[in-house]
Amino acid sequence: MLKKAIITLLLLSVVILSMSGCGSSKGHSDFSAEVAVKTESASASPQSRPSESAGDSGGSPQAFNAASSQINSGHKIIQTGEIQIETLEFEKSVSAITKYIASVGGYTESSSISGNRTSARGIGSLKNAFFTFRVPQDKYAGLFDDFNEFGTVVFRQSRGEDITDSYFDTEARLKSLNIQHERLLSLLQKAEKMEDILAIEKELQSTLYQIESHTGTIKKWDSLVSFSTVEVSIREVGEIQPEASGKGLFSRMYFGFTSSLKQLWTLTQGLLIFIVSALPFIIPLSAIAAAVYYFLRKRRKKVAPAPDRKDEE
Repeated sequence: MLKKAIITLLLLSVVILSMSGCGSSKGHSDFSAEVAVKTESASASPQSRPSESAGDSGGSPQAFNAASSQINSGHKIIQTGEIQIETLEFEKSVSAITKYIASVGGYTESSSISGNRTSARGIGSLKNAFFTFRVPQDKYAGLFDDFNEFGTVVFRQSRGEDITDSYFDTEARLKSLNIQHERLLSLLQKAEKMEDILAIEKELQSTLYQIESHTGTIKKWDSLVSFSTVEVSIREVGEIQPEASGKGLFSRMYFGFTSSLKQLWTLTQGLLIFIVSALPFIIPLSAIAAAVYYFLRKRRKKVAPAPDRKDEE
């Protein structure tokens, strides 16, 4: 009875330790799920907080540099960016971008390319490409400026998700679970009764599951923080359209008129190409239609009724 009471007291102490670990994590019961990011960190003042997101349409990059400068201040920030590029030389731009990503220590997570310039009719669609890159966090800020060399940047956006509080809460919880695991192993070595052994092993299994879950979450966060994600879309265009905004009235009228003429010429070219491409079908169909029309007309003449003689008299 005395041994059983001692084991029971030890188990209760382990449970109390586990509950205290939960309390230190500020009520987060499921750390393996996506944890909501808090807006204030216990380790920094509000003035040192980076902005949640920053984006523009190809303007000044100061917002990106200001946000990324906070990464090394002890915060755990997941940086995600988006860049859209227009280019006249699609293949050259794609090759230059992939080489650049490799040169800064990044890699391609996913890629897709669509469109074809050499279709059967010789027109085809302009090419488009979409890439998801992972780059080191210290190269993230300069990337937005460097991409101006690969084409015309028409849109860019940067977002920062601060996971500092959630990261350290999970880390503290993991340390508590490791201590709990060691104590359970010690209890298992001292246990003699089968029911005590089974109870301890059940608690060990639950503890190990939580340790593995929290360890996986921390590793995932470490990867997302150390390597930022950048989504890049590249669009091939026939020409780079100049910006008409900010100019005088006549300049904008001229820009609109020339744009309409270019669209009309493009439409005319497409129509001519369609007609020429359809000639192999149009010629035989026209010949068949003419033969049918001639045959029907000749037949009607043969079966036409003779004029009435009384009417002639």
